[in-house]
Order: sequence, then C-alpha cells, then structure tokens
Amino acid sequence: MSSPQAGRLIVTVTLVTAVVLVCATLAAIYLRPGDIDTGRPAGELPPTFYTAPDFELTNQAGDSFTKESLKGKIWVSNFMFTSCPSVCPMLTERMQIIAAKVAVWDDVHLLSFSVDPETDTPEVLTEYAARYDIDHQQWSFLTGDYQVMQDAIEEGFKVSMGGPIDRKDLNSVMHGTRFVLGDSEGNIRGYYDVETDEGVDLLVHEIKLLRQAK
Repeated sequence: MSSPQAGRLIVTVTLVTAVVLVCATLAAIYLRPGDIDTGRPAGELPPTFYTAPDFELTNQAGDSFTKESLKGKIWVSNFMFTSCPSVCPMLTERMQIIAAKVAVWDDVHLLSFSVDPETDTPEVLTEYAARYDIDHQQWSFLTGDYQVMQDAIEEGFKVSMGGPIDRKDLNSVMHGTRFVLGDSEGNIRGYYDVETDEGVDLLVHEIKLLRQAK
C-alpha cells in the first residue's frame, strides 16, 4: 500500500474510533445503567391513546368487576384463555413477572381478560389462577357474556379476540398478545410487547412514571 493511501486509512480509522468513543461516552452519560430508553425525553409521560371502555364483567371469585373497580388505580391488561396451548402460558408468566415487580404498590392492578368467556367461567379461572399462585387482590381474571367481552376487548381496547374458538385447533386462535397500560383516570396509555425482558422493563418503567405523576 502506498504511503498516501496508508495515511488516509489511518485518518479514517482514527475518525471512526473517535466517533465510537464519543457515542459510548454519551450513552454512558444519558443512558446510565437502569435507565430505560422510551424514545421520549427523560421523565415524559406515555401518550394517551384512548379512553378505556366501560364494562361490567365477572372476576374469578364470581364478583362483579367494572371499570369503576379500577378507579384511582394504574392497571395492566392482557388477553388469554385457559385452554390455550401456545402463547397464553407465556403471557401469564410474563404477567407474573410484572406482578412481582409491582407487588409493593397497592395502586397497581393487573387484569387478564378471557377471549373464551363461554368456557372460562369463574370456577375455571380460579383453577387456572391457582396454577400460578397469584394474589387475587392484585390480579383479576375476567369473564362474562361473549358480546360484552368482545365489545370491551375489540371495540374498547382495540385488541383482537381472535374469532370464535375452534376446539379442534386451539392453536389457530390468534388473539392479541400485547399488554395494555392504563392510568388512574381510565385512559389507555400504551401497548407493550412483553415477550422480551426489555419489554417488561419498559412497561414497569412506564408504570413508575404514571405513579409519580398521580
């Protein structure tokens, strides 16, 4: 390699190295360990998407559960059914992780809406919840009339129920898997992919922001 070419290569490598070092320094300053990149300025609250739907459903204890039951609470919802052989156990396990992370906050409530309410009676939901040893004061499994559930889930939360359940092919039920975050005033503040630890951490971080703003 000629001397001029070697010189240019050295300069290029030096500039690239300098840029990498600057980026690493900025990351160390602005994204300290434990910080979460929300894509927004630090401390800015998640946006408001919709007003959460009104609903009157039944929890695993057989008690009435409505939107008013969440008054003053921040909440996280997911959508599942107890006979689901595929994604639902993972979603429930991810909700378990969130439950553990927010357990010290009595103003945070977790909700699991059944997309198969005709099968998922309160008794069935109680048995399902027992598998995961949940705190029933912290986490409600909800069921009810199919049309009421569909209106709440699809029209209100904007999440797919996946259509009628095919008992011969339970894997075919493609319902929504994102978790929904709501604030203490009944507004939907975000949709989260929780299949990764980063997604769970982001959701918990957003809960903290909403609690600080109350």
